[in-house]
Amino acid sequence: MANQRVVVVVVTIVVTIVIVVSFIIGFVSVQNPTTKSGTFLDGVSDKIIKDGDEGITQRLIKEISANSIKGYLKNLTSKPHLAGTPADLTQATQIKEEWESYGLSPVVLNPYRVMLSYPDRESPNLIQLINDKDEIVFSSQAIEKPLRPEHNYSDVAPPFNAYSASGTPQGDLVYINYGRQEDFAWITQTKGFNLTGKICIARYGKIYRGSKALLAENYGCAGLIIYSDPADYAKNGEDNVYPNSEWLPGTGVQRGSCSKCNCGDPTTPGYPSIDGCYRVPDDKLDVFKIPIQPIGYDDALEFLGKMAGEEVPEGWKGTLNITYRLGPGLSQVNWSTRMRISTRNKMATTYNVIGYISGEIEPDRYVILGNHRDAWVFGSVDPSSGKACLMEVARVFGKLYKEGWRPRRTIIFISWGAEEYGLVGSREFVEQFGKNLQDRVVAYLNMDSSVQGQYAMFSRSVPLMYKVLYETTKKIPNPNPDEIKAGRKSVYDTWVERRPRVGRNGKTFPHITRPASGSDFAPFTYSIGVPITGMRYMKQTGGYALYHSAYETMHLMETFLDPEFKYHEAMACVWGELARALSDSYVLPIEVSDYAHEISVYVQQLEDAFGANFTRKNITLDYNFDETVTKINKNNPLHVRRVNDQMVKMERHFIDPMGLPNRPLYRHVIFSPNEFNAYSSGSGFPGISDEMFQIELEETPERLEVVKRHLSVISFLISSAASSLEDVSDFVK
Repeated sequence: MANQRVVVVVVTIVVTIVIVVSFIIGFVSVQNPTTKSGTFLDGVSDKIIKDGDEGITQRLIKEISANSIKGYLKNLTSKPHLAGTPADLTQATQIKEEWESYGLSPVVLNPYRVMLSYPDRESPNLIQLINDKDEIVFSSQAIEKPLRPEHNYSDVAPPFNAYSASGTPQGDLVYINYGRQEDFAWITQTKGFNLTGKICIARYGKIYRGSKALLAENYGCAGLIIYSDPADYAKNGEDNVYPNSEWLPGTGVQRGSCSKCNCGDPTTPGYPSIDGCYRVPDDKLDVFKIPIQPIGYDDALEFLGKMAGEEVPEGWKGTLNITYRLGPGLSQVNWSTRMRISTRNKMATTYNVIGYISGEIEPDRYVILGNHRDAWVFGSVDPSSGKACLMEVARVFGKLYKEGWRPRRTIIFISWGAEEYGLVGSREFVEQFGKNLQDRVVAYLNMDSSVQGQYAMFSRSVPLMYKVLYETTKKIPNPNPDEIKAGRKSVYDTWVERRPRVGRNGKTFPHITRPASGSDFAPFTYSIGVPITGMRYMKQTGGYALYHSAYETMHLMETFLDPEFKYHEAMACVWGELARALSDSYVLPIEVSDYAHEISVYVQQLEDAFGANFTRKNITLDYNFDETVTKINKNNPLHVRRVNDQMVKMERHFIDPMGLPNRPLYRHVIFSPNEFNAYSSGSGFPGISDEMFQIELEETPERLEVVKRHLSVISFLISSAASSLEDVSDFVK
């Protein structure tokens, strides 16, 4: 019924979108730039119109060293470095000093005073079984059991979920599967459970932990326990785990933030945490009011194995040696579950480290390479595998600079602080300097974890970055000797073989995923419309089991994930060559037509979602935008700069200053994370898909009006993007 009511509006507005997309694709082919021998502008040096030196690519590849990256990672993982702690500042200072020694200049520490969250070491968080005499029958572990001798566990923070409320709720336990919207809906609507005052237990996976917590709070739960089930984290059996394999042992616990929106400092939403800023009072903060705590599956077994109630449906079962039951409560009469949570929010200082290699011709155009520095414990994968690559790329660029190479545009290296808490360092930076960044940034290149596996490269990117990603990875030697033997000599070759996707014109390209909000690229694209890419080498099936635990160590990386550090080396080469191509190419290696194709794909998805009676009204798309670049007058540097700016800044036109429905801090109408899972890339036009998901659950006139209004906004913003590609002296039609 909801689909039928919305379809008329969708037909009108989406057809308009398709027409505008057609215009975006084809507009510049009508331009006829002047062709003239020699330099078009009198007195302009040939140096200004010279393209970048592609010979730098081979120098980069030759210089980047697996052994050097390994050395960085060993140092970075030697101690825990939780955000806002003295160890975090020590590491930031060391990075600053190293970058200065490489020749980056200036290098600055960029501080923010922000609200972070920590457990009480003297009173660690516990989950307890309480018998009918109010006695403690069982308590969860206070900290993970040390399994190898090389790390000092005295500095390891006890397991916790950041931004949990403190407290000691006690009551009946209810099992809620993965804690997704559909799980909560099923147990409350189909099974009739009232979750008010209950302590819910959910397994990690499928969606962002903060989304689980938000649903638990909205459904009235008194607290939320999140555990790692061996079905997801010990897939080769509970006996084949770390330190003998890369799988999670029963004592391992996944820490992590429960920031409600991954939007930086909760005390200054939308604005930077700088001197003199207004801060939201404590009683008005948008943080959780219920306790949230992670545990390992050894501890979870003690609770889940004693639960009462009917057996769960097949899709809700894990692989613990128990009968999974829904609850509520425990099989022993008058026994209960108690959470004793000491986690508290407190103000702390976090630091971004920012280093520059100044551009020679266009110093006011920036290519930014970023990776966060903070880790929940040792962080050998997240983030230090990426940090080790960032250090190596900075070293090599510094060496090339000292040897006389000068990029056309400025390259900025940034080590972000407090990403794990909700993209705090990057978000505050974008909020403080967004006006400058909107005008000047060509692209933001992110690498969180660089290596999680050896299957193939993985990327999240906006369409403007597709071309440069494909062309870059074709140049980088394949780190897998078996793939080379099979004739796949480059990173691109394995990527397109193992993660293929049919793209525009029916050709096969490597699959690139839409951006989500799980790393520092999010504020750049969702707030200010900067073209972004994020990349890593991954397993075939996704992430890694020791994620955010105390067992994410150097031993994990050098024994199981990348013993020879060849995949790190390949990803550093990809990152470095991307930066070189975008900072040094005269004409930027990007294609607007890739964006037009993706928008047309999302329009088709809307058609599918809104019913078979939607038609395109015989509208066709003509892909001829690429003629623009071939007709640029390269003898006129101002003409080239103008077209470069038009292409890059088209991304800015998809930003709605009012934000998405119900989410004012997410402003990109084409790409934004799913409202119910911040880690998910969602679908195209997320404001529409999220509202339609809600309408399917409960249709209201107000929600239908939101859909109609947002469709209108999308149509306008795509028209705005099209107008930005018009001739600069004739954009009003």
